[in-house]
Amino acid sequence: MLLFHTALPLGLLALTGGLALYIWGKRNEGVGTCTAKAFGLIIVVLSILELTCLFFTGLRFWEYRHSVGRGPMEMHMQTMETAQPPMPEKSKH
Repeated sequence: MLLFHTALPLGLLALTGGLALYIWGKRNEGVGTCTAKAFGLIIVVLSILELTCLFFTGLRFWEYRHSVGRGPMEMHMQTMETAQPPMPEKSKH
């Protein structure tokens, strides 16, 4: 889930940068504006696809995590508890 929280702002930054590049290319005239519009449009389309896949993957992971009911740390603690031998009871003399 940490990768989801890291990739989401990066995808939003790419979307913002692509939109800014495209708008700059539309408003200005001269050398390089056609290239800026093309690159801006490509960046916008790819970042929208990336964010769509990211939300789908995050949703699937969230559904899986809640269907299993426990996280990896809880499962690790459970295996540690079962791996320990039981404490011997003191016999009465």
